Amino acid sequence: MVTPDDLDVYVVNNGNETVRVLPTPSGAYPDVGPLSGGTAVNIIGEGLGDTTAVRFGCQPAASFTVLNDQETLAVSPRLVTDVKIDATIGQHTTRTVGRFYYLPDSVLTGISPTSGPLSGGGTLTVTGRGLITTTSVRFGTVAVTPSSVLDDKVTVTVPPTQTAGPVPVTVVTRSNSSGHSTFTYVGPPGITSVTPSSGSTAGGDPVLIVGTELASTQSVTIGGVAAAFGIISNTRIAAITPPAAAPGPANVTVTTAGGTTTAPGAFVYA
Repeated sequence: MVTPDDLDVYVVNNGNETVRVLPTPSGAYPDVGPLSGGTAVNIIGEGLGDTTAVRFGCQPAASFTVLNDQETLAVSPRLVTDVKIDATIGQHTTRTVGRFYYLPDSVLTGISPTSGPLSGGGTLTVTGRGLITTTSVRFGTVAVTPSSVLDDKVTVTVPPTQTAGPVPVTVVTRSNSSGHSTFTYVGPPGITSVTPSSGSTAGGDPVLIVGTELASTQSVTIGGVAAAFGIISNTRIAAITPPAAAPGPANVTVTTAGGTTTAPGAFVYA
């Protein structure tokens, strides 16, 4: 158990029912932060009560506060390299109290895909730079742990949601982050009518498919054969019937980012 001030650790030995108190190791916590500075760094050691200066490499800390003889809180300045942290005790004594590592700022430049079903579950790729320290990707207020992390690419499984619509996508890293994209959750599509409802087995007939959640349509098939199509609106698609091997009813199927729907026998080849 760590004490509330983070200065001591209690270790329980169940074998002989004893408790030992171990001091937190001297050093700087956290020891990483963005190049732009501004990281609050807790310096732990002995004899820090008389600290008169804190330096990150050759640069003075943006600010510092002496909390007690064992603890000083400093704010990292803007730098471009990894450095040691020195504290000046009194007027003349300077000693190294830790190291601090600067990370490049993280930038999100895009995501793929940009839409998907309410059920989630698909793999989304985040692209950018400085992403190697990504700890989570946020879809609105929902944080998801990445499945793969590289400096220029992060992959994550899209979480489910209850409501269709856009949500901001951001990355959480150990440095400052900038940039965001938008992922749109799409409800399942529906077909309410196909007009006209019949045509020649030779194909080539224009039909209007009316339904719901059709704006992200990815494919249309009639009788199991892919049909050329164009999206008119979220409720209307224009398609051209493909040729059919024989007369009879044919299923009309629409696949969107939100799922797939089929209208059984909605078009009849004559």
